[in-house]
Amino acid sequence: MLIRAAERLNLSIADDFESGSNPDLDASMTKHFVRAYAKEAVEIAVSAIGNAGLSKEFPLERHFRDVQFGPNHPPATDVIRKLAADAAFHQRRVAENQTLTVVRDNAKTNL
Repeated sequence: MLIRAAERLNLSIADDFESGSNPDLDASMTKHFVRAYAKEAVEIAVSAIGNAGLSKEFPLERHFRDVQFGPNHPPATDVIRKLAADAAFHQRRVAENQTLTVVRDNAKTNL
């Protein structure tokens, strides 16, 4: 389920790029969620198999090791969160300014 969700997120971003849009922030947030989903999926698999999942004899050990370093690859999680927060605050300011403009225009009309 987690891997499928991550795949759908990635495909959605790929579709956005192919359609000509520039989903930089969405791509960064997707990377954050895909890394989290991959880590959780591997941890579930390792816990289901037990210590054998940590043996180098199984590919799962490599996946477990690799997902531990995902957050260290750019963009880092803290950068993604800051970009998302900045975008949310910007959208809120734009919406508030639009509301103020409508209220001001209505007030002028009623004068």
